[in-house]
Amino acid sequence: MEKPRAASFKRRKCFARPRGWERLRRQGSKSIILELRVAGTSMPRTTDFVVIAALAIGVLGCGGVASREPSKGIDVTRFGGRWALDRQASEDVRARLVPLFERNERQWRRNAERFEEPAPRESDGRGGTPDEGISTMHWLQGERRKEIQSVIAFVTPATQLDIQASANRVQFVNNKGEGTRTLIPGESIALFVELGGFKVTSGWKDSAFIIDLHGEGENRVRIIEQYRLAAEGTQLEERLEVQIPTISKQVFHIVYRRS
Repeated sequence: MEKPRAASFKRRKCFARPRGWERLRRQGSKSIILELRVAGTSMPRTTDFVVIAALAIGVLGCGGVASREPSKGIDVTRFGGRWALDRQASEDVRARLVPLFERNERQWRRNAERFEEPAPRESDGRGGTPDEGISTMHWLQGERRKEIQSVIAFVTPATQLDIQASANRVQFVNNKGEGTRTLIPGESIALFVELGGFKVTSGWKDSAFIIDLHGEGENRVRIIEQYRLAAEGTQLEERLEVQIPTISKQVFHIVYRRS
């Protein structure tokens, strides 16, 4: 009798190898493997922002001009307060991204169908009608859909921001359930979310505060948030730049008003 195998408590990888995987790999499947995959078992999967470490590494590299200190004459405390999203004045991030992802998915399916193997029919062991096994392509489609929804949810702006700001410390809390981001200009923190790991750097550029979230490892998403005051301090404008694999760089104009 075969000796029972010890139970495994390892987290299932997003890209565990289903039936037909090796054939897909041999056929040059880089073009059809999910680009927005979670970085395996090394990343905790959570929707909360978890600050793992703060490392002083110097000035933020946004064009080489962001710095630890704001420009002279800028009262950064005016960034503080509660801000509500102005939907009418803001661009709809989801409405633009969804069609781009759908177009990519159509192309992905056309490519994947060339390598798809028919799923074997397996008996249920009771003489009943055999069940259809899940195909490799269908499994990958499901994984892609989950990752795409995670990306869209992550980059979609919050409808409310609470900010506490000083020259050397800026704290963000939003209503997306992502916890608190405490940022020190010129320093870097490691951030782990559902998409994977990010290195987050921040700094001042003229009158704007910039946050650069750069995906690490297999996470290839990059997000740059640039905040500045407008309308005599009654309005907070965000320039949101999103860089996602297989999709061209997208820039959005987001507007918040004091509430």
